[in-house]
Amino acid sequence: MNRILFLATVLTGGIACTNSGLGDVSNTDTSLQPTAGTTAGGNACAWVGTWQVSQSWCGGIDITTDWETKYDTTRMVVSDDGSGSGDCDVAFTLIGSACTEKESWSILYSTDDSTMSFQFGGIDSCDPEGCEFGFDDPDPCLVGDHTFADTIDLDLDNSMGDGLLRITGLLQSNIPECPAANAVTTQWVRN
Repeated sequence: MNRILFLATVLTGGIACTNSGLGDVSNTDTSLQPTAGTTAGGNACAWVGTWQVSQSWCGGIDITTDWETKYDTTRMVVSDDGSGSGDCDVAFTLIGSACTEKESWSILYSTDDSTMSFQFGGIDSCDPEGCEFGFDDPDPCLVGDHTFADTIDLDLDNSMGDGLLRITGLLQSNIPECPAANAVTTQWVRN
């Protein structure tokens, strides 16, 4: 599928929140620390919460308006997997005017606070089956697509602050008019 998930890299936090277009960031839940905590049973998932894309760029050019025209909602609901390993379960949802796609991902715990790893379990549901996002999307949403055996490692930068993530390449092919050389970057805010 064109919406293949590419190697993702969390960008270093060179752009201050005042330039992010987020407005009042004080409404963002900032209790999250982007390092794994511990529980009586071991490590807990460090990313628990609901994350929404708030801004997007193509090669550094703000494409948030284009993104929001194509997608009504881009959301990750992250929960602890319950194993005490620090791993997280991710329910990813992408909603457009004529299509809703849901996928299962995992974020794997790392003792290195500068690394985060994703595994992609594939598309769980499409509503309606075979729907398209309507922007010259040649690939219909099909249950079972987007399954990858490999783990994708991410460089993690904690300088963005609590409740904010910037990830480059994770959703690269969701904006096919952005050449891979320019890399789509999405900023996620924890609600």
